Amino acid sequence: MTFNSAVPAAADDPSVSQGQMLTNFAQTNTLFGVNHVNFDSTLPAGVGAGNEGKHYAVTIIDQAAAPATAADEIALHSLAVGGVSTLYFRKESNGTDIQMSGPDPVAASPGQTFLPGGIILKWGTAVVNTGGTAIGFAAAFPNNCWNVQVTPQSTQSRGSAIAAGVGVGGFTAYAENNGTTMHWLAIGN
Repeated sequence: MTFNSAVPAAADDPSVSQGQMLTNFAQTNTLFGVNHVNFDSTLPAGVGAGNEGKHYAVTIIDQAAAPATAADEIALHSLAVGGVSTLYFRKESNGTDIQMSGPDPVAASPGQTFLPGGIILKWGTAVVNTGGTAIGFAAAFPNNCWNVQVTPQSTQSRGSAIAAGVGVGGFTAYAENNGTTMHWLAIGN
């Protein structure tokens, strides 16, 4: 079944082109039903009346380049970055593209999250010794690690801890006392 934009033609008698028009309506209904509550469907459980035509989800396919935007427009679009579909927000007048998605968040320790614009936060806990303890990130920062903050756990001695040798894959932590449990937070992109 294919939609035909030439139906009905100006000279068509509706009774003659009725089958083609019904095909167009059926095709329109099928296409609209993708990610929407469809025109002719019974509302699914949990979806109240008045939700006809609303989205279940929005699917954005990767584009070869960012879409053009006019002075009064913004755009959400997807581009493949390293083979992964990545969501972007484009400002008006072909303005800046702001990256809106990145590495999957992990709420555990070690963990990470992504902030719009490309900033990545990583965190964790480690036991550190005075001679230094190498701590690797579960996944390296793609570009830069700008800073790592370390804080001795409050139940430990009040000795200090520092981070040194910071790189995209990890850092070395030093503690004033051997066996100091410390929490760390890294920021990069």
